[in-house]
Amino acid sequence: MSRIKFSGFLIFIVTCLLSFNHLFADTGGPSPYGVAWADKQDVNFNWINIADLGNEISTDYTNEDLTVSVNLPFTFYFYDDPFDIIYVNTNGFISFANIGNGYNINNNLDRDLNPESVIAPFWDDLDMSPAGEDRGYIFGKVVGTAPYRAYVVQYENVEVRNASFDKIDFEIIFYETTNLIKFQYKSIQGGDGDEEGDSATIGLNFTGGGSNFDSLRYSYDQAVLIDSMAILFYPDGISAYSAAISPLTATAGTNFQNLTLNLTGLDTPY
Repeated sequence: MSRIKFSGFLIFIVTCLLSFNHLFADTGGPSPYGVAWADKQDVNFNWINIADLGNEISTDYTNEDLTVSVNLPFTFYFYDDPFDIIYVNTNGFISFANIGNGYNINNNLDRDLNPESVIAPFWDDLDMSPAGEDRGYIFGKVVGTAPYRAYVVQYENVEVRNASFDKIDFEIIFYETTNLIKFQYKSIQGGDGDEEGDSATIGLNFTGGGSNFDSLRYSYDQAVLIDSMAILFYPDGISAYSAAISPLTATAGTNFQNLTLNLTGLDTPY
């Protein structure tokens, strides 16, 4: 399996998703196959609200460890492999493999651990509370215009089991063409650590044919999440550049002033 490839246009898209003030200042990785992450002040938080009953992925949460198959509106390439279906689990993760139900106990995403090919914004024992009116929801919807659409899976009003009954909202975004992955957290903090990820896994892994395997963890059983936070997973080679806007100041009261964005160090290693 080759390392993840990217183009100059992908660099531009990632730049748009990141804050110019702290471009890639807080990052993790790369993984053996060249995936890295950036977070917090370095990634723009832009909540995409798709909370509508018409977008609900499933209405039957009597099985608390349910996995639902969803047809993607475009082909998404994960580690260069094409996928048209994702499998959404109520315990806060998505897989590209048909994994079946279960998986209410998270792990550290290492090799030989199930499930395979996981995208985990908040993998924990989550409670959808199907019996009450204040239940949880999982929504799915495509937004934007081809060939740069995004498919959003939004977990709304879900509860970490055995926590303090505080609800959390988070979403995962799959970007068409660029094949970037973004986690966003709108409402997280509950005060006891569980809502912040104290018993959750955040990250991704990939299991391909033969011995191909890759894993990149953001956190494992650590209370690291805050409200209005985003994490972007991207090819590592695009991190070696900087951005500057000039002039840094503008004359007050003057319309249509010109600003120049300079990107340097855009050479890619592969």
